[in-house]
Amino acid sequence: EAIKSRFPEAHVTMMVSSYTADVLKNNPFLDQVMIDDAKYKHKGVKGFFLLVREVRKGNFEVGILLRPTLRLALMLFLAGVKYRIGTGFRFYQIFLNWKVYVHRKVNLKHEVEYNMDLLNPLRIVPPKILPKVYVTSAEEESVRKTFDELKIAPEDIVDSYIPK
Repeated sequence: EAIKSRFPEAHVTMMVSSYTADVLKNNPFLDQVMIDDAKYKHKGVKGFFLLVREVRKGNFEVGILLRPTLRLALMLFLAGVKYRIGTGFRFYQIFLNWKVYVHRKVNLKHEVEYNMDLLNPLRIVPPKILPKVYVTSAEEESVRKTFDELKIAPEDIVDSYIPK
């Protein structure tokens, strides 16, 4: 959301593990979801270089490592991503050319806020953004039916976010 607000014409792709892809379905701020299938398709050296080729084909100008790992930092570098953003406290920061120095170990704020810090090199100062899941009307109706069957009233639902 923050990227599209600042750069409305940007093509935003998010790379995730296969088991998390469904969470991003219907997100209006994403143009594409790429799967990093590290357990099967992208496993091992051959699979890693297949992933590098797939990313290279995307001609991405900016890559932001929300989940910093040596594997992903090297992948962005080898795929020729021009601007590679990630945390600067790891040894593999040598593969990044824009580093953001944030520590997540202390848990002083929500993970979303730490991820927003990684947008600073792009001069994006997002408003307070909370995690969101975008569902279809059919999914919403399915949940309503389940709640009705279980006799759960809307006022019984507690939605909480406790910032530190």
